[in-house]
Formats: sequence, C-alpha cells, structure tokens
Amino acid sequence: MADNRKEQERAELHRTIWGIANDLRGSVDGWDFKQYVLGMLFYKLETKVLNSAQRYAIMVAWKKSLRLTTRN
Repeated sequence: MADNRKEQERAELHRTIWGIANDLRGSVDGWDFKQYVLGMLFYKLETKVLNSAQRYAIMVAWKKSLRLTTRN
C-alpha cells in the first residue's frame, strides 16, 4: 500500500512538473525550448569548468610566487 501511495505521489509530481514546464514554455515549440534549456545547461557547465580551471591556475601561480619569494 505504501508503494502504491509513493507511485501516486510520484505520478502527481511528474504531472505538476510537466504542467509548470508547459506554462513556462508557453507558445514556444518544444524543440526550440529544449535547445534553449540544453544551451543554458551547457553554459552553466562550461562556466563551472572554466571557474575551476581559473582557480587552479591562480593556485599554481600563487604557489609559484611563494617559492620565488622564499628563495630571495
């Protein structure tokens, strides 16, 4: 019985999420909306990777400068 209730709640959540997505999408074609969302997700991932690479480069430069200042 608990499994049945959980499945019903999951189905209701699924319908609610799709309803919200359809409201947000409005009259835009599903394919165009998908392209927009995938583009935004890619941009977010790209930004995260770039920020990670920048932090790494800054850390390496900082460690290198520490080595140079301790030698003098």
